[in-house]
Amino acid sequence: MQGIRRSLPVFGALAMLCLGEMACSSPPSFSTAAHSPYPEVPTQGGPTLASSTVITVSFAGDTNAAPVDTFVAWLGQSGWLAKTAGEYGIQSLAHAPAVTLPDTAPSSIADDAIANLLTARVADGTLPTAPSTGPYVYLVLFPAGTDVTHLGSDACSPNPGDGFHDVVLDGASQLPIIVLPTCDPRFGAILSDIAVMQLDAARLLVDTVTDPWIHSEPAFALADITNPWASFGSEVGDLCWGRFVDEGPGYTLQRVWSDRAAAAGGDACTPSSGVAFGVSVTPSGLPSLQVGAPMSFTVTGWSEDAVPDWTVQATPWIGDYAIEASLDRTTMNNGQMATLTVTVPYAVVSGTYGAVRIESLTNSDTASWPVAFTVR
Repeated sequence: MQGIRRSLPVFGALAMLCLGEMACSSPPSFSTAAHSPYPEVPTQGGPTLASSTVITVSFAGDTNAAPVDTFVAWLGQSGWLAKTAGEYGIQSLAHAPAVTLPDTAPSSIADDAIANLLTARVADGTLPTAPSTGPYVYLVLFPAGTDVTHLGSDACSPNPGDGFHDVVLDGASQLPIIVLPTCDPRFGAILSDIAVMQLDAARLLVDTVTDPWIHSEPAFALADITNPWASFGSEVGDLCWGRFVDEGPGYTLQRVWSDRAAAAGGDACTPSSGVAFGVSVTPSGLPSLQVGAPMSFTVTGWSEDAVPDWTVQATPWIGDYAIEASLDRTTMNNGQMATLTVTVPYAVVSGTYGAVRIESLTNSDTASWPVAFTVR
């Protein structure tokens, strides 16, 4: 102990020397690398659903209906929508008792038939209307064995997810609906089939309340097809594809796009799940690639605090044709640069759209940046 006592004046003298001569300094503060900000999702001027009531609609024997409805009830009570979409004017979501339709689930069904089914069940009183807490949003579940198509395409799609939301015309009324089929599992390595349906139900509810009248009076949506982020979807529930947060009693939800966070220059996917990090890519916009001629893009890594190196990879995202995408490095960190090379090796129709997804991966998050193009 005597040796320690003798050392104390030495440390004190050093401290006084640093203070007196300004010879010592604290470590420099962290500086986030300059990078392109995330875009903001503009409003097209249409109304949102500040308050609404969701009602789950299913067919007899659908074993997925009960756990999805339980989740939707929790979602309304949890305040999730107000927390993640309050900046878009969303205040609350109520939950009404589920309805089981007397109809037999069809083997296949498309948009018009879905509309006819719902308007018939509204007309005969099977489905209620005009709640006191805002309009009903009908969440219609279709069981395994029913093939659902929307605008001529399979409604089980990995981009931006399974199902869709739309509007059914019932006389002078517009009924917002969500259609959620039972699909082959996505994210099967980490989520159960039911968990994926719950995740998509929450995503589609966010899209519905922030952009309910998508055809006649669109609200918050990306209308500019030259924006590469439109390849991830057009609405605020879509753009954080594959980025999850655990909430409530064991639920996994997709994070929601925040215009406020994007405007502040940070991670636009909320709620936050740690230190923000990722990449941005230049040039942006919608460049034109010549078949067989590689095109290069500059990839910049950034983070808001010191983090370990993360894995980075490039994968074809949109395009039913050959797209070759490669990066000249496999890890990134704040301020590091990489070159992305994209090639369309074989001839396609001039003007064909394509996109590549740059993924920044850690053990707990995947931050993405899209690179879109047309082929000439």
